Amino acid sequence: MIGYIFALLSAFAISVSGIAAKQALKKEHSLDFSLFAHILGFLFLAPFVIWVDFGISKYHLGLIYLVSVFSTFGFWFMIRALRHMDISVETPLSNIGILFTVFFGYIFLGERLGVWHLVGVVFIVAGAYLLEVNHSTSPGASRSKIDIWYPLKEFRNSRYIHFLFAGLILYSLSSVVDRVVLKEVSVITYLFFVYLFLTINNILLFVFLHKVPFSVVFKEAKDSAGWAV
Repeated sequence: MIGYIFALLSAFAISVSGIAAKQALKKEHSLDFSLFAHILGFLFLAPFVIWVDFGISKYHLGLIYLVSVFSTFGFWFMIRALRHMDISVETPLSNIGILFTVFFGYIFLGERLGVWHLVGVVFIVAGAYLLEVNHSTSPGASRSKIDIWYPLKEFRNSRYIHFLFAGLILYSLSSVVDRVVLKEVSVITYLFFVYLFLTINNILLFVFLHKVPFSVVFKEAKDSAGWAV
């Protein structure tokens, strides 16, 4: 029961953060947002360092770094999509991510869903698809024209939907690795190291793509501290 409560609270927090992110992305570049968000995440976890297990095995540390790589690019791709798409479009499509998670969970972890769980997944995916169906009313027409193939056309033509789906796939892969790591590693230890690696990855990505020295990275972080908080 406690797991469902945490899941609902997480869903609420993600919804609120999505709206806040959309507001911030009106002024900030997606890569900047990704960098500063993860720096703040790591700073938030810093006070919990006394509970971190620094004797973690190299195997689990390697898995956590793999998660950080998936999450670095997954978050950046999804933020790029959110910056250029309406949140009312991006959010329903994000629900399709459950399909990838179920698929990878079955392939890599051998997890199987019952009939009703599968029915639930189908309803979620179908609902996300139907929410994206275009309802257009031509001039002088009394009824709206429904284009049932509109989501597929958009998927083919929109590069930002491609970014969104790439991000969902990467996040689904990271969830599978999370499942393996968290069987042996405490949540605080996992979060500390994953955000440490995410911060490092985003700094390197920022410098590589913008081709600027590290000093500029920290200046940007200082200048953008207000919206980031």
